[in-house]
Amino acid sequence: MPQPTPPPGPVYVHGYDDRERERLEDQAGALVSLLHRDTRYPARSRVLEAGCGVGAQTVTLAMNSPDAEIVSIDISPDSVNAARQRLADEGITNVEVHVGDLVHVPFPDASFDIEGIRMPTLAAQLMTAERFDAGVAALHRTASLDGMFSYMFFKGTARVE
Repeated sequence: MPQPTPPPGPVYVHGYDDRERERLEDQAGALVSLLHRDTRYPARSRVLEAGCGVGAQTVTLAMNSPDAEIVSIDISPDSVNAARQRLADEGITNVEVHVGDLVHVPFPDASFDIEGIRMPTLAAQLMTAERFDAGVAALHRTASLDGMFSYMFFKGTARVE
């Protein structure tokens, strides 16, 4: 089986192969009860999930909030394809998944009611602290004036090449 092509820029320390995809799905399964058991977005809210990876947590968010419109982005085309397939396999229709860079969020100003990001990406060497700050600024731009932004930060060691 051919290996997935990593996206340009910083290289994810764990790689993008099938074994890593399986690890991410296992990790998401463990996090469901800790982080998303009671996450519910209001009906008709527009939600941006930045850094969706293979969509393992996206499934839970979408199932918990079937009347919200969720837009998920990830920098890896292979991860986006995996997320799309996972959502299709689950019959989920309230999520759009796009290839997108957190620093250059490809959406108009004030276009989301709720925005969320999980920050293992900082610990997994996907971005530097400066790139994270630029990403938060980009997310601020796309949040509605009365919107909500949340992030979870996982401290860890990282190396950026």
